[in-house]
Amino acid sequence: MKRVLSLMIALLVLVPVIAGTTGSITGMLKDSGGMPVSGGKLTLVNKTMGMTFSATSDRKGAYGFLNVAPGTYTLHAEAMGFLPQDRAGLVVHVNSALRVDLTLEPEKR
Repeated sequence: MKRVLSLMIALLVLVPVIAGTTGSITGMLKDSGGMPVSGGKLTLVNKTMGMTFSATSDRKGAYGFLNVAPGTYTLHAEAMGFLPQDRAGLVVHVNSALRVDLTLEPEKR
């Protein structure tokens, strides 16, 4: 019974990926001077489906959310020393590759 349940769960996860029923959101996180922001925390949220994904920008400021179910998302970005930024209304379609570059402004001291 456990094998059957495990197989069913695996299929539920893998079939959308194999069948091409997902999209992706990738981009760059930079500061207002155009320099990459490394270690930024990004959160992708679809409130309708109750889905949340997390990513961290790499040393070049790049980030990515792969195999994202179609729907409308809000992207939240934050990094130490910068004001957080939200980008709402991001629509992911099947087999789409959405690019969203974000620029973070420094915190006021």
